[in-house]
Amino acid sequence: MKKDIHPEYRMTTVRCHCGHEFEAGSTKENISIEICSQCHPFYTGKQKLVDSAGRIERFRRKYGDYLGKNKEEAKKVVQEEAQEVAQEVAQEVVQEEVKEEVKEVVQEEVKEAVQEEVKEVVQEEVKEAVQEEVKEAVQEEAQEVVQEEVKEVVQEEVKEVVQEEVKEAVQEEVKEVVKKEVKKEAKKEPKKKAKKDVKKKAKKDVEKEAKKEVKEKAKKEPKKEVKKEEKQEETAE
Repeated sequence: MKKDIHPEYRMTTVRCHCGHEFEAGSTKENISIEICSQCHPFYTGKQKLVDSAGRIERFRRKYGDYLGKNKEEAKKVVQEEAQEVAQEVAQEVVQEEVKEEVKEVVQEEVKEAVQEEVKEVVQEEVKEAVQEEVKEAVQEEAQEVVQEEVKEVVQEEVKEVVQEEVKEAVQEEVKEVVKKEVKKEAKKEPKKKAKKDVKKKAKKDVEKEAKKEVKEKAKKEPKKEVKKEEKQEETAE
């Protein structure tokens, strides 16, 4: 902090127009004020016209010589001036009241406008938050649904693939079993054929022998009959 740049701070006497004096700390000397806590209407409860602009002193300066010539006219002028001052003060008071009322109205309107804007902003934020939550929820549900559908489709495809693979495997196994059985039967068939051929040959041989025997018997029988006839004739003689 720089040195020797600040004014000296000391105790000084403060004098009000009402005559009240008191001491206070300040950088100025012999302070004069127009109103204090001893004469202010707020503290005293009495109304008092405050010459805030020095109108009375200006009036006295302007009409000081005239006041000594005609007191009645001076009184009228003073009364008129006092009325004007009172009106001005009343107008100022009214203006201050109006300003305060306007301030209050403006503050209320501003508050309402701000509240409405805040409500709109909050509603928009809430809407956006709700929309985002709804979007997230919908996306999650959609993902779940898609996952379930994908699972079902995959399961069905897997089942179909497994069924096809099982069918192919079963068909291959059946083919192999059939091939093996066919091979076995093919190996057995020559033996069966050989047995059949042997049986056929045996039957043919038996039939041939039977035929030969029949023929031989047929050849022998006529001779036997002849001999029987001769014996019968001999016996007859």
